[in-house]
Amino acid sequence: MTRRLVWLALLFYVNLGECGVTEQQAQKSREMIRSVCQPKVKIETEMADGIRQGNFPNDKALKCYTHCVMELSGIMKKNKVLYEAAMKQMEKLLSGDALEENRVSLTKCKDSAVGIKDNCEAGFVVTKCFYDNRSGKNEFKFP
Repeated sequence: MTRRLVWLALLFYVNLGECGVTEQQAQKSREMIRSVCQPKVKIETEMADGIRQGNFPNDKALKCYTHCVMELSGIMKKNKVLYEAAMKQMEKLLSGDALEENRVSLTKCKDSAVGIKDNCEAGFVVTKCFYDNRSGKNEFKFP
């Protein structure tokens, strides 16, 4: 799998009507990412689904799942947000309000994991930051 293909996971909370990809393409990408990350960290489906409703319990498997998604998506590598690469990729995939919303969230969250040495914790913190910084509290389409 290429990072460009799975990077579409960044679309987990945008208004896809304005994007360069269809909702069906974005859904397939989210499913592919989940099919890799869920068995890798052995997380229950209900717990992974809970992220979409803002449920972020202090659970090691959940934290490692969020990190797996962020890393497979190309948003993070280890405990660092790949800000420039993620921003460039967004500009290729998104447009209009969706692009602007993601730019704002990525900018707000790019340093949220600074100083966190644990990769899983870093992924968790960045994911929660994205959730908390959604404009208008749009649906959070996390894999």
